Amino acid sequence: MGVLTILLVFDLSRRFLPAPLALVPALLTALSPHLATSGIYLLTETLFAFLLVLTFWILARGIDHPRAGWLLLAGAVLAAAALTRPAVLYFVVPLALLVAVWQPNRLRLAVALVLGFLLVFLPWTARNLHTLNVTSDSALTINFLHHGLYPDFLYNDDPQTFAYPYRYDPESDRISESVGSVLREIGDRFQAEPVRYAHWYLVGKPMMLWSWHLTESIGGPFVYEVSKTPYLTLPHFRGTYALMHILHWPLVLLAAVASLLVWLPRGVLALSSSTLWAGRSIALLVMFFLAIHMVGAPFPRYSVPMRPFIYALALFPIGWLWERWVGGWLSAAWRRASLRTPAISSPQNSRENQ
Repeated sequence: MGVLTILLVFDLSRRFLPAPLALVPALLTALSPHLATSGIYLLTETLFAFLLVLTFWILARGIDHPRAGWLLLAGAVLAAAALTRPAVLYFVVPLALLVAVWQPNRLRLAVALVLGFLLVFLPWTARNLHTLNVTSDSALTINFLHHGLYPDFLYNDDPQTFAYPYRYDPESDRISESVGSVLREIGDRFQAEPVRYAHWYLVGKPMMLWSWHLTESIGGPFVYEVSKTPYLTLPHFRGTYALMHILHWPLVLLAAVASLLVWLPRGVLALSSSTLWAGRSIALLVMFFLAIHMVGAPFPRYSVPMRPFIYALALFPIGWLWERWVGGWLSAAWRRASLRTPAISSPQNSRENQ
């Protein structure tokens, strides 16, 4: 699935980048230590990343060739991703709205997307109702909100509590009694220290979510401690690790710029409809994902499946500038050279001209 993700990222990137530049997000996906190491763990990252990229790959075809079947399939794959990681459970709503305002057959395609999602997701909901008498386990929501409550992932600013502050909080049982109790605690802390908690939720959480170092273990891309890794022993692994580490924050910042740039009017961007759709749909996913984790727990491991989308978005401004400036300059230079080059004529034509 990891290898297929690389191929899908390349084909998806070709929809809004020049062909040579489309290789770059695929290469970055292949070199990402976080994505590479996640493939050796029995965790959700590799599956979740693959399903999300596959969803957008199918969506791109459904937008290029507006057929309900493509959107139905995209919705089904998105539901599989939501069953793997619930962070995108409600993403089908803004995505369906984007489809509805984009295509001429708007409502039909948006309905197909939602229907495909429900056909896969509702059986699991029915299973929950049958076995648990609830549609979902509220403990997941409680923990998600509770674990993201502590600024900088610290309890009382104690470095020893980093990443697991709730384990050291004697009030954890009271706070996590219900969703309402967690929300009340968040409200109380905002009232007591508004500046500190506003900074944590609006600035600290995004920085933590996109952090290079995972909080769960020994740092870097490793979720669990390792006794041996090629990233510490083999020169080419160490080289790619250093390269990706250096590029990490510049790529995240470029992706942030692209997430805003793609919403400019089409006339300003001077891009094709399919190019703009790819950019806006991916930006919508990244913005939705960030908003969800600004509310809850922004563990950096949760952002690993977003890396392919971050890499693709980061190249969007570069590709846009290339098309507008470099591509335009090359075309103009080619036209000028063509005008200066005399036409090659045959001896027969030369005599006729004389």
